[in-house]
Amino acid sequence: MVHMSSGSASHLGAVPSADLREARLQLHHAVQPLAAFGATFVGPRDDDSHRSLTWDARGSRFLSEGRGLRLGLSPGLAMTLVEQGETTCEATFASGDVEALYAWAESQVGRVFGGDARVHLVRPDYDLPEHPVAHGRPFSNDIRPALDELGTWFAYAAETLARVHGSEEHATPVRCWPHHFDLATLILLDPTLGAESGRSVGVGFSPGDALIDQPYWYVNAHPRPAVTLLPRLPGGGQWNSEGWFGAVLTRQHVLDAGDGAERTAKTDTFLRSAVATMRDLLGGQP
Repeated sequence: MVHMSSGSASHLGAVPSADLREARLQLHHAVQPLAAFGATFVGPRDDDSHRSLTWDARGSRFLSEGRGLRLGLSPGLAMTLVEQGETTCEATFASGDVEALYAWAESQVGRVFGGDARVHLVRPDYDLPEHPVAHGRPFSNDIRPALDELGTWFAYAAETLARVHGSEEHATPVRCWPHHFDLATLILLDPTLGAESGRSVGVGFSPGDALIDQPYWYVNAHPRPAVTLLPRLPGGGQWNSEGWFGAVLTRQHVLDAGDGAERTAKTDTFLRSAVATMRDLLGGQP
């Protein structure tokens, strides 16, 4: 399991980007039983947070919570069940498949609920990136180094976003959204209006996607600012307009910064300045 000291980014960059892509796609499908757990045992919420996950720094894993239980999955594909704060059972699925994850989770939750209780986790109804593991192919045995690095990226992101959350009075909790597989917080500029009606700045980390094929940081705005001339972004940040509008700092720009402390400083500088820029584009604080 990956455990990082606060602000450390020195262990990033050991795995080629192409290997990270394959690991990211498989892990994206592997976390879906956790989303299904939340969808099954937490009442529907307008913001879809009943299907969202948290990052557990102590256990280096994603967690979903419902009915007093927490279902976890580490990037190394070890699934855990947590009862009353303690891990009571664990199984590794490095050579298994997605259905094996679902079956184990349903079996263990059923055991807790009463021996022969039949549990069926509600599968997510959103589209996911196409990959053979979605159709029964086992997870690859040779992606463990890439999975470990993805775990390091998520740990680094959770630490960084916790600092962002702590510095903003009206920031939502840092959560992982399993549809797009990003870790993010939302800064509400009009907190009395809510996220849908008010202005907001999103700050997050993605392990990569179809548009940006490497891990990246992003800062976006709602509603989209009505501007044509965009200011320069410091620290290697770039503007993205394909598919969505926002500021982006890619994995390669982070790695090029130097050692771990310099990478952390570059990330923090980018996020801080991009948030300030988005605030200005949205008209600032009320």
